[in-house]
Amino acid sequence: MLELVFDQVTKTFRGPNGTTATAVDGVSFHLAEGESVALVGESGSGKSTVARLATRLERPTAGTVSLEGMPLQAVADLPYRVQMIFQDPFSSLNSVHTVGYSIQRPIAVKERISSPKARLKACQALQRVGLTPPEPFMEKRVVQLSGGQRQRANIARAIALSPRFMIADEPTSMLDVSVGLGILNLLVDLRAEEMALLFITHNLAAARYVADRVIVLYRGTIVESGAIDDVIQRPLHPYTQDLVAATPDPALPFVGGRLGDPETVEVGWCPFAPRCTRRTARCETPILRRVVESGHSVRCTLYE
Repeated sequence: MLELVFDQVTKTFRGPNGTTATAVDGVSFHLAEGESVALVGESGSGKSTVARLATRLERPTAGTVSLEGMPLQAVADLPYRVQMIFQDPFSSLNSVHTVGYSIQRPIAVKERISSPKARLKACQALQRVGLTPPEPFMEKRVVQLSGGQRQRANIARAIALSPRFMIADEPTSMLDVSVGLGILNLLVDLRAEEMALLFITHNLAAARYVADRVIVLYRGTIVESGAIDDVIQRPLHPYTQDLVAATPDPALPFVGGRLGDPETVEVGWCPFAPRCTRRTARCETPILRRVVESGHSVRCTLYE
C-alpha cells in the first residue's frame, strides 16, 4: 500500500544571533492512500511546518519523511504524487497569469501534451471544483475572483495533476462560513476518489466532517491520536479536552475546564504542562505515547 510516512521527524529553525526554535519535535505518523487524516492544534503548534515537510518545501532536521519506502528527496516525481492546497487563496496563484495558464501549464509539462489538450484537461479540473462554465474562468486573473473562487481554482490546479496525496493547510480559515462549507464539501468529494487527504485545521468540527482519523499536535509534539469520533467523544489528553470544550458546535460534547495562562518555563516532555490544570511533577519527565484502546493513543501521565 502506498503510504506517506513521518518517522521521528524534527524540524528546527535558526534565528538571529544563533537562536533556534523547534517547530516539529519527534513526530511520527502515516497517511495511507485513500485515507483522510486531520492534523489539529492551535496556531503555532507546527501544523503548517508538517505540511511543508510533506511536500518537501522544508527538509527535516532529524528523522525521515518517506513515500512508498523512499525518502522524499529521492522521489523524482513528488510534485505529481503529492499536492498542497495553501491556506491563503489570495497569494497562492500568480496574479500575472490567467487561471487557465496556472492550471494547464503543469499539465502540459507532466504529460508532455499540446496546449489545446492541456487546456481541455484544465477545463475539466475547473468543472470538478464547481467553477462552471469553465471557459470564462480560464481567461480570468486571480484579482477577478472572489475568495471562494480563488480557493476552488487552487484546488483545481492541485487535482489537475491527479496526485495520490493531498495536503490541505487550513483551506477554509480565510473564508466566511458559507463559502468554507462549500470547500469542505469539495474535499469530501475528493475523498470518494481514493485520494489520501491530510487536512490541517484548528477546527475540530471541520476535522470531524472531513476526516476518519485525527492527530492532535501541541508545540510540535503529538499528544493524542485515534479515530476522529473516539478522540472527540472521549478526549484523553487535557489539551484535547480543552480543544473540544472550546469548539462551538452542538454536535461535540462539552468537557469542563479552561485553558490556563501559558508559561515560558520548560517542563520536560509534556509541552502542555505549563497550561495544564492537572499537571504533576511526573509531567516534567519523559513521557511515552501509549495506546489506551484500539487505535487511540495519548501522551499523558494520567494514563500510565
